[in-house]
Amino acid sequence: MYRLTDRMIKDRCGDQSYKKGQEYVRRNRVHILSKRDEHVSATVKGDEDFSVTINLSDDRASCSCPKLASFKKECQHIAAVWLALKDEAAADGLIALFNEEKSVPTVKAHFETRDVLHLHWLLRYEETMYLYLIIEGREILDIHGFTEAVKEGKRYRISNDFDYLPSSHCLQLEDMQLLDCLEHSREGHPDTGSLIISPSAWRGIQPLLTYVKASFEYPTGERTGFTVSKDMPDIGFHFDHTEQGFTLHIKGVRDLQVIPPYELVMDDGIFRTLSAPNGRKLIEMKKLLTSSSDVIRIPHTQINLFVEKVAVGLKDLGEVTFSETMMTLITHTPLEAKLYLDRVGNRLLAGLEFQYGHLSINPLAPVQDDGQFLRDRVQEQLILEKIDQIPFTRTEEGLYLQNEELEFDFLTYGVNDLKGYMNIFATTAVRNRLYKRKALPRLRVKVNKERGNWLHFSFDMNGIPQKQIEGILQALEEKRTYYPMGDGSLLSLKTKEIRDMEKFLHTVEADRHDLLNGMGVAVSPTSELLDLVEDSDLYHLDESYAEFIKGIHHPETLHYPVPQELKGVLMPYQETGYSWLKYLASFRFGGLLADDMGLGKTLQAIAYILSEKAEINDSEDPILVVCPSSVVHNWQRELEKFAPVLRVRVIEGTSTKRKNLMLDTGADVWITSYPLIRMDYRQYENVKFHTVFLDEAQAFKNPYTQTSRAVKKIRSKRIFAMTGTPIENTLEELWSIFHVISPGVLGGITDFSHLQPKEASRKVRPFILRRVKKDVLTQLPEKHESVEMIDLLPEQKALYASYLAKLKHDEWKHLDRHTLDKNRIKILAGLTRLRQLCCHPALFVEGYRGGSAKLLHLLALIKDAKSEGRRVLIFSQFTSMLKIIGGELLKQGTPYFYLSGETDSLERVDLCRRFNEGERDFFLISLKAGGTGLNLQGADTVILYDTWWNPAVENQATDRAHRMGQTKEVQVIKLLSKGTIEAKMNELQLKKKALYHEVIDQDYHWSVEDLKILMEE
Repeated sequence: MYRLTDRMIKDRCGDQSYKKGQEYVRRNRVHILSKRDEHVSATVKGDEDFSVTINLSDDRASCSCPKLASFKKECQHIAAVWLALKDEAAADGLIALFNEEKSVPTVKAHFETRDVLHLHWLLRYEETMYLYLIIEGREILDIHGFTEAVKEGKRYRISNDFDYLPSSHCLQLEDMQLLDCLEHSREGHPDTGSLIISPSAWRGIQPLLTYVKASFEYPTGERTGFTVSKDMPDIGFHFDHTEQGFTLHIKGVRDLQVIPPYELVMDDGIFRTLSAPNGRKLIEMKKLLTSSSDVIRIPHTQINLFVEKVAVGLKDLGEVTFSETMMTLITHTPLEAKLYLDRVGNRLLAGLEFQYGHLSINPLAPVQDDGQFLRDRVQEQLILEKIDQIPFTRTEEGLYLQNEELEFDFLTYGVNDLKGYMNIFATTAVRNRLYKRKALPRLRVKVNKERGNWLHFSFDMNGIPQKQIEGILQALEEKRTYYPMGDGSLLSLKTKEIRDMEKFLHTVEADRHDLLNGMGVAVSPTSELLDLVEDSDLYHLDESYAEFIKGIHHPETLHYPVPQELKGVLMPYQETGYSWLKYLASFRFGGLLADDMGLGKTLQAIAYILSEKAEINDSEDPILVVCPSSVVHNWQRELEKFAPVLRVRVIEGTSTKRKNLMLDTGADVWITSYPLIRMDYRQYENVKFHTVFLDEAQAFKNPYTQTSRAVKKIRSKRIFAMTGTPIENTLEELWSIFHVISPGVLGGITDFSHLQPKEASRKVRPFILRRVKKDVLTQLPEKHESVEMIDLLPEQKALYASYLAKLKHDEWKHLDRHTLDKNRIKILAGLTRLRQLCCHPALFVEGYRGGSAKLLHLLALIKDAKSEGRRVLIFSQFTSMLKIIGGELLKQGTPYFYLSGETDSLERVDLCRRFNEGERDFFLISLKAGGTGLNLQGADTVILYDTWWNPAVENQATDRAHRMGQTKEVQVIKLLSKGTIEAKMNELQLKKKALYHEVIDQDYHWSVEDLKILMEE
């Protein structure tokens, strides 16, 4: 066992195990159990105890931890024991050092009782590098054999009178590392004990030699210590001039031992690193030196080239100096490169000149140097390479370009590339070759009011004649980069304005003849023109276009005459909504009226329908309203109330009856439902409608459903969607709506899915009108929302915990995004069961006789409401829960109304009327069935008995009472069971409420992470 050092421990265990071992020692987790002879037993305490044994004689160690087979180092526990032994040895050593009795420690400071063998390494260079090993003055004849003996713990004969004995001898760590490296390289010599060290192996061996005892032996037999330095040797070069001529004095090269393959030079016993090319230069230089002189004489005729070429290269090897007499003869003038351009005989000619002071050189012709001066050969070569990159044709006189296209490219791009390297002088003919006047193309844009959604474009180019404009446009079509003008100049077709014009032609699929004659282009929300026109200086906008854009972006500035029947009925914001519908319709654009629930979207649509009555009669094309079945008769009643002059037809009944109703002409407005559209879409394909209103448009939020496909087949130039919640779950729902009302405005669904929310918003916002109650109904009483948390009853809590544990084990054990899609229905069913347990276990637990904490709490709220004279809407997703609540109300003798998805649409209208008139004070409503088409302003309290996945649905429910016409403050109470899935759902809803506000309103989507949160106890 050799001396314990930090370096040795790191080498054996690696940095990570070393650091963790330090932490074990620092926290006193290492306990040395015994040290007998050279065996150490220890325990390292971690999450569990690990047993470590170390044999100090052969450095072997083992640990009880489950180490990975792929990990070749020792573990952190062995590292910890070694570190503890090192610290203990150091302490024992100090005690022994200062002990008055000079007692010897029980374990030596290095834990080693064997003698350390002193190895001496010797290097020789004889065209290659040889390495010898000497031990105790004796050369080892087989280094590999010695290494194997040390590693295997075997005896090795070094000489007749000396053997290496593993039990008596050990090696220093640094020597062992060098032996390991040599063993790995397996390089050697068949006849001697030396090792041949190749240049590639030298890179790994050299650093190790600096830590051991090593020497270098010169060919003379003289030896010096092995020291490595990155500093250059002290070499100098001095240029001088005397009466005898020019000389170069070289200092410090003669005595150097240069070893180029190994990138080394020996200088006064120090190895210095040197690049192989510089090493070869030094060897050649040594050959040039005579045995008696370090001076090289330079012929007068070669001094310029010598100084230019050689002096620069010598700077890499050492310091270069010049005598004063030499400096007076050599003029160092900076290079000034010049390029002269001219046009002769329809050719562009170029002449290159290198100038040093008053002397000019043609680099393309042979050069005669008559004076002493230094040329900047490096910069000259760089400039010549730049010139070679241009397709010049070279002659004895200079350079020229073969054709017009090469000339245009050079003057447009090449000249700018060369300006950083030379001064460029051009004649007037060259300067005028590129068209200098601003040839700005202009597209004048105005709205063609006679053709509705058409824009008219007319084109000119800043005074350029019509004939040339046609040629320019033709050159654009041919993808040319320039156009030759009549005066011989070349017009670039790569300016921003001309590129914008090219983009315009591509967008509208027009050719030059269309543009020159003036053209009309139909625009729609899908057209890129609206973006192009506003983002480029190419377009000169007529006042009519400015008004057109203003109306799209600022609907509050629009004012269309309100139909006589509704004057004084519409509120200001409703007049704006009506005008917005009229404006978009005038351009045959579709739109999405996305006002908050309760703001009267239906009334705004009725105002539009009334205003179009004359045109409906003239065209005999009716207006179609499609809505959920539950609000069909609500639409009918509202039309009869506010627009009695309109002839309204409800398309319902049997298939035969519906077909006959559609064949009978004369109605101004047709009303039907989404389920019937799915069945009758073939009949609707044959009818042309003036305008279509798609109410509660979230009904076709999934583009792959039959409903979505059916409404897509309706024929009309104007389609409007209406919904207070255009996004309930994902942004793709918005795409589905626009795919019907304005196909293409958001591109394909794949492209749309890659849009950022802000980009999606920019595309749709001009065609969405959304107002919220707090902004427009300033007189609307406040809505007070509160959440009441309820502890489950003990019997409920036990059932809930049991069912949750079962779900976690059976359904959700391996939940991830892949299994979520595969098991969505099963997972949703499990979550629903948990929610039902919160409402009342009797909803699905057969024979349950216990109570429900939430039901008891609700009954207390009902009692308070009755005493305070409040009128209450109670919502639940579960109709079976509503029946339980209804049963409790009947026990109390409390009458109530009940509405679910099975309630007939006519009965819905009647129930709402009777409640608003005060017939009864309690209304039990199914959450999904009652979320749309109900006006229940007679209520002043809303109780959400159970929570829904999507808060938008809950908002719809509360807005049945908190809407236009409400005169009382509305109290909304949400009941949640504490510590259950309901509380978790509520937390996640609050986190997600801000998501996608940039686009419309809200987007709620349950991820795998969300579901895992719901499962937490």
